[in-house]
Amino acid sequence: MSTSRRGAALEGFAGDGSGGTYFFCGDGGEERPILYADSEGGATLVAIGVQQLLQLLLVAPWWRDCREFTEEESRELAAEYQDDMPDLVARRDRSARALGLDLPTEAEAITTLHRVATEAGRDFVLVFTPEGTPYERLIGDLTAVITAPAGWAGDVSASSRAPAGRVAAGRPRTRRSG
Repeated sequence: MSTSRRGAALEGFAGDGSGGTYFFCGDGGEERPILYADSEGGATLVAIGVQQLLQLLLVAPWWRDCREFTEEESRELAAEYQDDMPDLVARRDRSARALGLDLPTEAEAITTLHRVATEAGRDFVLVFTPEGTPYERLIGDLTAVITAPAGWAGDVSASSRAPAGRVAAGRPRTRRSG
């Protein structure tokens, strides 16, 4: 299944507390690929559809801190989150029930994220339009480029909508740790 088409539109639909933005890619409904762009110039495909995104965010809200995508790393990150929010699991379970979602395990959620980012996501890289500069890849090996619209500042709240962008050919940069 191909999730990328040259010229596919971007539609910002949610933001996070760190200044990142979630975008629907292409035309259609809630089952479109979802790209995440952080405020530091990194981006990656994180889910295919809203249900998969919600499962990821409820089960592994620390996904942006994953570097090795191992169960051990996920357990350590989960422990850090639970130190800050001791009722995280109760909140997660209550939210999943209210949304009618079956939740995967942490390992399944992180494995799915990595697979989406490196397989389907290889066709998605965000490019800032005015400079034509590709965002650095957050996860995986990406080969096509999604163009962010001129004037997009990179922070879209959950209640606002970003202008549409387009997919363009290009070569992604590799994110360096450091």
